[in-house]
Amino acid sequence: MSQTSKNVRIQLAINEGTITSHGIRKYAIKDIIQDKNSNVPRTLSGGEDRENRAHIKDSIENIGYVPDNPPVVYLNKNGDVCLFNGHHSTDAVKSVHGEDYEMDCELIEFHNERSKPLLQQALNIPLPSKPATLADMVLNLQNLCEEGLLDKNNDADIDSCINELCPERGKDFKRRLRNGVKRSTGVPTKFRSWDAEESKEMLAKNGIGTGGNWNDNKQGYESVLKNATAWREMGKAVKRHGNVDVNKKNPSHRPTYMTIGLGGEPAKGNFKKARHGVMDEAQEVFDNWMNYFNWCVEQGKEPHISDIARFSYVLPQDADNEHDKAPIPIDDHTNMILEQPPAPAE
Repeated sequence: MSQTSKNVRIQLAINEGTITSHGIRKYAIKDIIQDKNSNVPRTLSGGEDRENRAHIKDSIENIGYVPDNPPVVYLNKNGDVCLFNGHHSTDAVKSVHGEDYEMDCELIEFHNERSKPLLQQALNIPLPSKPATLADMVLNLQNLCEEGLLDKNNDADIDSCINELCPERGKDFKRRLRNGVKRSTGVPTKFRSWDAEESKEMLAKNGIGTGGNWNDNKQGYESVLKNATAWREMGKAVKRHGNVDVNKKNPSHRPTYMTIGLGGEPAKGNFKKARHGVMDEAQEVFDNWMNYFNWCVEQGKEPHISDIARFSYVLPQDADNEHDKAPIPIDDHTNMILEQPPAPAE
């Protein structure tokens, strides 16, 4: 019967039914087979290995070996004890106590080949200041596809692996990870997801700002507006409109130029309808607030959404028909989404 594990990642694998734990066993270090090739690097460059090993050795020398999450081992076909996870701590203990030292190790048994690399990457948690990157995880899952252990054309199969690999990450990260795996293995994807940093970098390359920053050329602010953030971003636009930034000498009553983005793939793949839906939602927000715009009364005019928000671009997210090098302009007067400029030469 499978035992429970103090290691959260191993317990998740037990719950998924991909491994069995046989509990803690003592093994002399000299009797444990260490295959260095099976040690998954913490980063693509493996740059943390030496640093992490030094930290562990210092801890052992100063306070002794404290096996909070002991090394993990399994038995090969010949019944030999093989080190699965804990290469750094095992090497560090050996350098301090010698190869005859008997270590507490958790013995596990795998039920399929695919669970090995998934669990090893999940257990190989990087140093706190250096979280595992999306690229690291994409490479790990790409290798599974190339080995025939993961169906690159099956989203449910990819999602299952992702849930084993990084169960604690959010839905947006998992979606970008799945799309990254499919792109890296040559599977076309319909929807292009952008996180905040990616969109900021792409827009900056095209002279467009984000995050409510002031643009001297436009004499207005710039931000990204998505369907999930319409109320919040419109509220920020209202606040900017009424405030004067003394340090930057920005005039009051200036609009925010909005780049429209989608939080997920649109229904039936209709990007045009979904993008206009974001603009319609912003208009709805404005209409609900218009009675509170005292500055409009003072200026003797009817309030209009263009006073506080101008729709200027959309993020290129239709991967079948749009390149990812430049945003798509919106006509400032009609809110018509225009043609995307050609991609710049590589």
